[in-house]
Amino acid sequence: MAFVGGQELLVILTVALILFGPKKLPELARSFGQAVAEFNKAKNEFSQEGFKKLVEEETKVKPEPSKEAKPKPEEKPTKSKRHTPQSGVEEFEKRRDEND
Repeated sequence: MAFVGGQELLVILTVALILFGPKKLPELARSFGQAVAEFNKAKNEFSQEGFKKLVEEETKVKPEPSKEAKPKPEEKPTKSKRHTPQSGVEEFEKRRDEND
């Protein structure tokens, strides 16, 4: 993004002075300043509303722990059955027999 330097600003102000005249230029500057202030005000309100909505959504998502809900007891790790080709065949035959 290009920034307006001192020389560019001087050229812009000179062109504005030529186009609008010395009587109209202060009125234009005042209305421009008011427009910028309104824009900043609206931007701040919008960001505050967005932040409030975000906070509300986060608080709604997190459920409070219920007194009735009891934590599940930890399951003890069981010995895992090694998967061998034979155990796969047995599982297949068992499921095939159940489906028939």
